[in-house]
Amino acid sequence: MGKNCIQQIRSILNSTSGLTIVELLIAATVGITVLGIALSVALSSHRVYQYDQARTALNQNLRIAIDLLSIDVLQAGERVPGTFPAIELIDGDNGAPDQLMLRQNLLDQVLPVCKRVRAGTATNVVFAALAANPPQGCERSSQQNNFDAWRNYRQNQ
Repeated sequence: MGKNCIQQIRSILNSTSGLTIVELLIAATVGITVLGIALSVALSSHRVYQYDQARTALNQNLRIAIDLLSIDVLQAGERVPGTFPAIELIDGDNGAPDQLMLRQNLLDQVLPVCKRVRAGTATNVVFAALAANPPQGCERSSQQNNFDAWRNYRQNQ
């Protein structure tokens, strides 16, 4: 029994504990590979998140535009005579943009104006003539009731 005990002590003393340089290099390579894969997955997830966020913002902007346009389309033709087109598509010539015209009357009364009124302009002045001496280019109108209706409409806004 004494001999076995001495052999066990010698084997414990002779055994080396720790890692060799080869084992350490293999462990470092495996660790770096795992970290690289994890970083690649994290960066890929971040790119997908950014793409999805941009796509969602674009969808919201398009939805708002479609909602605003649908409101105008639903109101097209309101108070417009049946013989007058409420919706008109104009094909642009020579590369000009196509146009979608939606019409509605604000009042039943018609107000004759002296100049062409274009949508989207910053001008707030509309020329209409009721007086005996209308401005140049205007014809005198005798539709006092129509002028009164439009005056009341504008003052109540």
